[in-house]
Amino acid sequence: MKDKMKLIRTVVCAVALLSGFNVSQAASTEAANDDVYVIPNPEQYLVARGPAKPIVLESVKPARASASPSETIEKAAAVIPGSYTVIPNVTPGLNSNLSFLRFPNFNTDVASTANIKMVGDATGTDYGTAQVVSQPNSSPQITVLELLQSIEGTSFAASDTSLTLYIQSNQYLTGIQHVYYNSSSGFFENMSVCSFVDGISSLPTASGVVNVHTTKLQTQYPSVVKIHNKNSTATTLTLRVHDGPSGTLIKKFSFLAQPNSTYAFTSAQIQSNVGFTPGTDDYHMNIFFDAPAEAPPNATISHTVGNGALASATLNLTTICTIND
Repeated sequence: MKDKMKLIRTVVCAVALLSGFNVSQAASTEAANDDVYVIPNPEQYLVARGPAKPIVLESVKPARASASPSETIEKAAAVIPGSYTVIPNVTPGLNSNLSFLRFPNFNTDVASTANIKMVGDATGTDYGTAQVVSQPNSSPQITVLELLQSIEGTSFAASDTSLTLYIQSNQYLTGIQHVYYNSSSGFFENMSVCSFVDGISSLPTASGVVNVHTTKLQTQYPSVVKIHNKNSTATTLTLRVHDGPSGTLIKKFSFLAQPNSTYAFTSAQIQSNVGFTPGTDDYHMNIFFDAPAEAPPNATISHTVGNGALASATLNLTTICTIND
């Protein structure tokens, strides 16, 4: 138990760095103003321009392989009956790595509850089921240690250096992102591994990016959001900026995107476009297309983070898996 408490203390700084649970006064003020700020000169964010005419490629749909009758399907020691999303290799501290789990809710008007069954990889122990509630447009972040602690009386076996999570939600349009953070090196990476069915499951997560770092983290881990217009004509794209932990709307901004062109926005530029100054605990923003999550525009959005601790390595924090896929 002493070792576990020591481990918990070592990640306090990491939790403060990667999480934020309060909305600043500035965010609350801006949330009352739902006007869309139209960027007058969007070309200042242009980083790539493609041909105006659409590119035509031959489309080949791969055949879906069917399992042989003699094959057996491996099952975990404890799973949730029905549809669930699996998150493997979740670690509570192996080699200084700690798993952070993010639960983005792409619904705009209803909260979602994720049920997370936790199973030890080495022992097959069912540690119980934790719950995380995500408000609309929010993406709360919690460590696997905090998930374990939320289950009353739960402690994990020392031999279980990793766990597998089986997740369900009471709402569709809910996602999960798995991030490793190493307290020794300062390295963190998106460890999300998703399964998609004919592309349908990927639609909600194509509607935005979550836990974009505000300028509070720009020195160590600066975020950049890139948006590409896939249309062969100029298109006005509108984006909503929300506080990450709470989902509170900060403001919207729009810009005219040229055909087949890519635009890059730093955290400072996003904040400037919506008039947002982050408070002491405002570390994360969520950026969504202002369109239904199940029908995003003909554009792509990505989120990358620089890592100053590792010679400015660039990390891809875009991928989000859907729950109930």
